[in-house]
Amino acid sequence: MLESRNRHLPPLNSIRAFEACARLGSVSKASQELSVSPSAVSQQLKLLEDWLSVSLVLRQPNRIGLTEAGKRYLLELTDLLDQLDAATDRLMGDGIENRLRISVVSSFASEWLMPRLRSFRSAYPKVQLELLTSDHFAEFARDRIDMAIRYGGGDWPGVTAERLMPEWLGPVCHPEVVTAGVPVPMLVDSGSPTGMRVSEEKTILEQLDDLPLSGDSIGFSDAHLMFAAARQGEGVSLGRSALVAEDLAAGRLVPLVKPWKQSPYAYYLVFPERREPGPAARLFRRWMQKQAAVSLAGLPEWMTGTGQDN
Repeated sequence: MLESRNRHLPPLNSIRAFEACARLGSVSKASQELSVSPSAVSQQLKLLEDWLSVSLVLRQPNRIGLTEAGKRYLLELTDLLDQLDAATDRLMGDGIENRLRISVVSSFASEWLMPRLRSFRSAYPKVQLELLTSDHFAEFARDRIDMAIRYGGGDWPGVTAERLMPEWLGPVCHPEVVTAGVPVPMLVDSGSPTGMRVSEEKTILEQLDDLPLSGDSIGFSDAHLMFAAARQGEGVSLGRSALVAEDLAAGRLVPLVKPWKQSPYAYYLVFPERREPGPAARLFRRWMQKQAAVSLAGLPEWMTGTGQDN
């Protein structure tokens, strides 16, 4: 007979909040990763400190620091959470041999998903992925789609939409456009729905009072092509945090304003209503959530306008 064991464990949500804050150095970034409000993260931090009767964090202007006790606790927690994460991945991946058909917004597939996809294929080689890029909403039954990745308000009828990550918008261009000072056209994603395009064009115009735009524009049916043109110095485009973060970090594009504005839209994982995701879809959802958290954590503070984190 197994011996009864009453484990003395702190609340798991508090542990997650502490680990995210400590790793990211920010309540705001932790709240984005955990998809909760900053006040909820702060409450979980206090709950953990009260439960332990130990001070773990130093609340400093613009960031979160750790006490010596917090540093020691984080060191051991990180190993334990990594082991739990790996064990969960192994368990979920055991025995799965399945086809997964996913509809993805084309620009997101090109700029964000493809550079990360190898890690999923390495972790789950038995899952046979089939990606269908389209900017039109998927017909799940007709096209035999298992899940979709969409950008919008998340209020689509007949589906279950799970918010994956927010997005920030700001004008970008090639560095030489700034130094040359010559009027340039605005590069426009004409493939977006009309309402979304008008809203985003208004955003870029509101932020470009001092930039010498030529007054004309070049339209592109695909945002991937629009950003390619921006990298070539053809004009100014509205940058999306998920799609241009690596270009900004590498210096291929530069921001024209700081901070950026958070979009009213976001990226969503979308599933057919009244149909449970299969094992392969659940694996991919979990992997996407982890990748999105890493992506958000890597965004610079000037972009998101991270303020006081006390």
